[in-house]
Amino acid sequence: MVALNVPESPSSIDENHPLVYHLEEELARLFALAGGVRCLELERRIGILLRENPREVEEIVRELVAKYYRKKILSGPPDRFKEAREKAKQVWATA
Repeated sequence: MVALNVPESPSSIDENHPLVYHLEEELARLFALAGGVRCLELERRIGILLRENPREVEEIVRELVAKYYRKKILSGPPDRFKEAREKAKQVWATA
């Protein structure tokens, strides 16, 4: 079973949670934003969209959250022995 790091409540997600970074990246890509003013422009565009069609924003966010957790589930647990295996390969290759 994969540890999903799912918070018990949405209020326990802070700005440093990986899901927040994922949502920011995906929304910026969706709105085709890049550069240093990306966060301000993203906030402005989301604000406009929220005023015009809040259900669409909710649907977009639901899809992005589902995509994030689906990707985490499909990637499986981290390989805790990967580094040791690579180091052993290097040792045996030089021996």
